[in-house]
Amino acid sequence: MLVLIRYTGILLFAGYVWATCIDFSQRSAARWQRIALAVLLVTPAVLCTWNQLSRQRALAAQRQLVNYQDYFSQGISELDRHYLEGLRLQISSIGRITIPGMFKAYARNGHWLNINTCVYSLWLVLIVRGWWHLARHKDVLALALPLFVAAYVIWPFDQGPRFLVPMAPVLIACTWLGACPLFRNRHTVLAMLLVGHVTVSTAYWITTDRPRAQRNHQQWMAVEKLASTLQDNRQPVAMRGPIEMQWMLQLAYDQRIRPYHADRPIGGDLQWIIQPPNHRGRDGFVPYRRIGDLVVWTRLPPAQVSGLSP
Repeated sequence: MLVLIRYTGILLFAGYVWATCIDFSQRSAARWQRIALAVLLVTPAVLCTWNQLSRQRALAAQRQLVNYQDYFSQGISELDRHYLEGLRLQISSIGRITIPGMFKAYARNGHWLNINTCVYSLWLVLIVRGWWHLARHKDVLALALPLFVAAYVIWPFDQGPRFLVPMAPVLIACTWLGACPLFRNRHTVLAMLLVGHVTVSTAYWITTDRPRAQRNHQQWMAVEKLASTLQDNRQPVAMRGPIEMQWMLQLAYDQRIRPYHADRPIGGDLQWIIQPPNHRGRDGFVPYRRIGDLVVWTRLPPAQVSGLSP
């Protein structure tokens, strides 16, 4: 689970600290004991996180790259400009995860009055009610949920609901508890949610995922031939074609496959170009081999390229 949520995993620990402090404050303990407990719980996590972030920042600076901290700092500095859009995106993500059949339903940037956004905003009322019920019982995931959502409200990119998927269990629990007052039997709510999600996911698998997986599986022979051809000279590769096939080739070739665009410059280290046969080649490249519906182009040595020049 920590692999899915990366640095935000510290927020789950913050939820645990919050729950522990609430529980400890309700006991007959002195103030200094409460403070000592909070410091004891927080300090190791803060130090470990700070050490990891410092290492990441140093590595990014050494390689002249931008890391996640820079993007997050940018989001905080531009808070007044995009925090409402970040809030809308997270409301949409929560609704897309918890409402059966709505995972692919979303509005364009800034469209608060879109029907999908309106439905998700109303649905959020039920989730907040259920969250309050869990929070009063000091549920760790429930207490971490607001911090988790707030982090991605500030995050300056739209990555869909995938960032909140690790919190799906507590979101479903909040939905169930929030919708219970609308029904006489709370098990009816749970059954409706369960049947709805299973039905939608099964139908999507049968109509979309399974046929796509079968089509991709039929491409493995061509992918393996491409990988074998590229082994003749293991140099950087760019490819124009189905994104699924690019991912499959990356796995078979064990090297990153760059996306290829004929109207954009390419690196001088690029050795191979893979594209459909109906596309023109590039200066300095010649056809090397055709495999299925794709043609492999290879870069000529500089001496040969100069010999071809008029």
